[in-house]
Amino acid sequence: MQPLSPLAARLPADDQEPAPASTSRHSVWRRLRKDRLALAGAAIILAFAAMAVAAPHLAPYDPTQRFVNGISDQGAPLPPGTAGFLLGTDTIGHDVLSRLIWGARVSLFVGVLANAIAVVIGVALGAAAGYYGGLVSSIIMRFTDIMLAFPVLLLGVALVAVLTPGIPVIIAVIGLVSWTSMARIIHGQVLALRERDFVEAARATGVGSTRILLRHILPHLVSPIVVYSSLGVATAVLFEASLSFLGLGIQPPEPSWGRMVSEGAAVQGASGFAYPWLLLFPGAAVFLTVLAFNLLGDGLRDALDPTSR
Repeated sequence: MQPLSPLAARLPADDQEPAPASTSRHSVWRRLRKDRLALAGAAIILAFAAMAVAAPHLAPYDPTQRFVNGISDQGAPLPPGTAGFLLGTDTIGHDVLSRLIWGARVSLFVGVLANAIAVVIGVALGAAAGYYGGLVSSIIMRFTDIMLAFPVLLLGVALVAVLTPGIPVIIAVIGLVSWTSMARIIHGQVLALRERDFVEAARATGVGSTRILLRHILPHLVSPIVVYSSLGVATAVLFEASLSFLGLGIQPPEPSWGRMVSEGAAVQGASGFAYPWLLLFPGAAVFLTVLAFNLLGDGLRDALDPTSR
C-alpha cells in the first residue's frame, strides 16, 4: 500500500479522492441482475447482435436475390409461410426474413459506430470546456448551443443530402450531429469534479492538467459515459432508420430496417394495408432494439449510481 502524499495525508477522509464507481464491479453486477427489465433489454441486444454476426449462416437466402416464385400471379408479395418464405416476400420478390437478418447487421453496425464517434467528440469537448473554463469553455459551449439550436434530424438530412448517401457517410453524419448531449453532461460533471479537494491536492503537488484529466477526473466519468452511451446507441439506430425511411440512408439493394419500413409504408398507402408484414416485422425490430437499449441504459444508471433510485 503506497503512503499518502503529505498534502493528501492532511486532508480529511471525506476530501480524499473517492473510488470510481467502476471499481466495484461485483456490487454493480449484483444490483444490475436484480433489474429484470435491464436484463431483458440486455438479452434482446445480445440476440440481435448474435443474429447480425451470424447473418451469413442464419439467413436462408441472399437478401438481394429476387425470386420468380416470390411474387403471386397478380404481382403481389407473398404472405408469411407461403412457398417456403417464413416471413413472406416484398413487392419485388425479396425474402423478408433474409433482409430482416441482414438489416440487423447494418443497423447495429451504424448505430454502434456512429454513437462511438459522438461519445468521443462529446467527452473530449465537454471535459476540456469543464476543466479549463474561461475562453475555452465559452467557445466550446457556445458552439454546442448553436448545434443544439438546429433540429438534429433536419441537420442530418441536410448533411446527407449534400454528400453521397452510404454507410460511411451515414455513420459520420450521425456521429457529428449527436455529440451535443454528451458534451453538456460531461461539462457539468467536470465542473463539479474540478473543485474537489483531491483535484486541488493533485495541482498542489505539481501534476499537469492533462494528467489530472486522465487520471483523476475521467475515471469518475465512467458511469455517465456508460449509461448515456447505451442510450445513445438507441438514438443512433433510430436516427439511421429515420434517414433510411426518408430515402437518404442506406441505399437499395442493401437491406436496412429503416429502408424496409419505408418500402412497407409506401406499399400500405397504395394498397390499403393489404400487406402488413412488410411494415410490422422491420418496425418491430426497430422498436425492440430502441426499447432494449433504453431498458439497459436505465438499469445501468441505477446499478452504477444507486442514489439515483
